[in-house]
Amino acid sequence: MKQRFLILIGIVVLIIVLIGLNAASFVQKEKVPDSEFKPNRSSFNTGATGTRAFYDLLAETGRKPMRWQESPSALLNAGKNTPSVFVIIGETRLDYEENEIKQLLRWVTQGGKLVIIDRFPNPELLKTTADWNISADLDLKQVTFGIDPSNQTQMTDKTSAAKPIQPTSYTTNVNAVQPSRFASAISFERLSESDAKKKNIDAISVDDEPKFEKTPAPIKKSTPTPKPLSANKNGLYTMANARTFEDDQKRN
Repeated sequence: MKQRFLILIGIVVLIIVLIGLNAASFVQKEKVPDSEFKPNRSSFNTGATGTRAFYDLLAETGRKPMRWQESPSALLNAGKNTPSVFVIIGETRLDYEENEIKQLLRWVTQGGKLVIIDRFPNPELLKTTADWNISADLDLKQVTFGIDPSNQTQMTDKTSAAKPIQPTSYTTNVNAVQPSRFASAISFERLSESDAKKKNIDAISVDDEPKFEKTPAPIKKSTPTPKPLSANKNGLYTMANARTFEDDQKRN
């Protein structure tokens, strides 16, 4: 009886020691508040810099969003499951490699829509074969420390709303968009003729050149012009040597 009692006391003491060691070794990580200088744009983040609210809004309005966890090359082989819009928000956990960027832009050339939401987007994703250079510029004068990202007044202080200046499919029913003090400006610069030619030559490689099948030139068929009508003695009009195109086809 005494042995069982001693064993029971030993087990209780052992449990207490384990609980004490666990409490001593456990250090609770302090939760770092969201900051616009190091934002967390994850769709799982419900904080001020996260995009969970945006993800939920898309889901509730029937857009069927999904978190893409594969390589961009999977967009080209997804078949019926290929998304119509691919959104990149902020800095990704893993940088896109050169080959992945080419595959993503190839998907865009096949009709996909790429949406980039970032203050400092990857310059490789802004490339275009058109005679333009696209860049994003941030006015550092508007950026100050101590701004609370959850405070709308602080985030939009001394900034004017951007209004659409021409009708497009993207500005339908949009009166204005209120940017934050951290918003970048998109710049479009038209290239000179020499720079545009050089850019197009560098952008096209042998593997990327489109291949067209040679088709025979269409056969041109001429329709005989009928002779004008002439009046006979009775005042009736007849057509001399009248032949139609269908008659020539039957003879041939």
